[in-house]
Amino acid sequence: MNTSKGATMIHTFRLILSFLVIISITVPAYALNSWLQSAANSSRGGKTESADSAFKGWTEPLASANPPDGFKELRGIITMAIQPGGLFGITSDVIALFEDGSYSSDLKTLFAKGKSASMSKKPGRWGRWKISGDELLLKKKKSKDFSETRGNWVARPASSDLKLNGCYGKLTTASESPFGGNYTVGRASSWCFKPNGRFAHSRTGFAVASGEVSGGTSTRSKRGGRYRIDGYTARFLYDDGTELVTAFCFLNEKRSHIAINGKRYMGSD
Repeated sequence: MNTSKGATMIHTFRLILSFLVIISITVPAYALNSWLQSAANSSRGGKTESADSAFKGWTEPLASANPPDGFKELRGIITMAIQPGGLFGITSDVIALFEDGSYSSDLKTLFAKGKSASMSKKPGRWGRWKISGDELLLKKKKSKDFSETRGNWVARPASSDLKLNGCYGKLTTASESPFGGNYTVGRASSWCFKPNGRFAHSRTGFAVASGEVSGGTSTRSKRGGRYRIDGYTARFLYDDGTELVTAFCFLNEKRSHIAINGKRYMGSD
């Protein structure tokens, strides 16, 4: 392979990883080719031994974090979104319902800074909700009428001071075939937990190409700290002092799928 062309291609892939907007779709590992399977192994639900270095540190218990004022529950909803490649497909989202009939899909600002901050920063992510019969109806901020969801369910909250033991991961990918070649770019992310209150959070970005210029590149990061999960709220205190308060819930009856900040992560069934 021409060294100059190879370096240029790798640099291009890194730019793609930084700027390409990828719809968050959890892809089961069995649907990926063998290379992507190996790249995703650390982020697929399973054992936590590989994250042991991030589990070493303080284990003093954390105080719980409070949900936003007036918060009622989290709901999972089925939505249609533009997938990588430009096609529409089915995915899911998590929204927060409030007792006053408002709802929001902006879980990041909402749980970290409160309702007023979220409504000010992300007003377009707010709307109204109501129940008609057994149906959840939503009205977005700029919509005139309520509309049915394609499917929804009440997400399951955690027990008080829940301690987990295992890993949960997600993988997003996009593939294209320009100029006679093929490339796949993606991101893998995982959260691993220990019953002693420690967690490890890992992220991996990768790109693979074939054709006239072939090769691959990846970037990795891993951070650890302490966690506290209560009901629909999770508090993460990283060892470097960074703190994250966000939404948490289980998305299926087996509790093998969780949502952190509204994003689905799959564990072992």
